[in-house]
Amino acid sequence: IIDDPLLLLEQRTILQVLLNELWNQPEERFREIVDNYRDLLLSENFVGLLKERLTAMADRDLDAMRKGDEEEREKMKVKHEREREISGQLVTYTQLLLKEVSALGAQLEAQQVEVIRSICKVAMDPRYQSEEET
Repeated sequence: IIDDPLLLLEQRTILQVLLNELWNQPEERFREIVDNYRDLLLSENFVGLLKERLTAMADRDLDAMRKGDEEEREKMKVKHEREREISGQLVTYTQLLLKEVSALGAQLEAQQVEVIRSICKVAMDPRYQSEEET
């Protein structure tokens, strides 16, 4: 299946907004901010978008090295370290979200099995047989 390019563009933009929001915020606000972006973090495209950003960072570093601009390279190094730090925090938080989703899925599955079990129990009870079945 081909991904929707507009959705990918939208998610790329949302990731940039998220990174911008987190950039200068204290650590205590991380969860408060990130909770508003759960759709992005749990999307199929999240990992690919992060890889894309990391690749772009590496390309910018290489360009700065080729140009020999030490001042620009040092500026980018600081910026990229901060972005990698935030990205790592996002990945860790996303892993936590995925564990929560998995646990909720298992709980829902157990509830559904219990409902099916009770339906089967009623279906097998002779008190509930119709006249046609007797």
